[in-house]
Amino acid sequence: LVRLHGAEYPFWSHTKIGKAAGLSDEIVEAIRLGRRPPMLQPDEAAALDLATALLEGSGGGEALSDDAYRSAVQVLGERGVFEIVTLTGFYTTLARVVNAFRVPVPT
Repeated sequence: LVRLHGAEYPFWSHTKIGKAAGLSDEIVEAIRLGRRPPMLQPDEAAALDLATALLEGSGGGEALSDDAYRSAVQVLGERGVFEIVTLTGFYTTLARVVNAFRVPVPT
């Protein structure tokens, strides 16, 4: 999400956390380039698809399509969908704040 909004600081800090947790360089690079990471687990793919659907339809507060909602609930459950929707909103807000105040990546 923060890559989509061009927020470099949160991407930098989460990259460090992700790599420490075992995220591969290949996945980090795909995300950095705005590409779909390879070899996602079903829940990871569902979360990414849900976040993408939310962001693509976020221009005027449109509702998530019924198909996108059903697909996400089938894999993630209601609670998982709630978490992804909430995190998508949070990180969109974070990205805008970081960008507005031009928070730099540490050197």
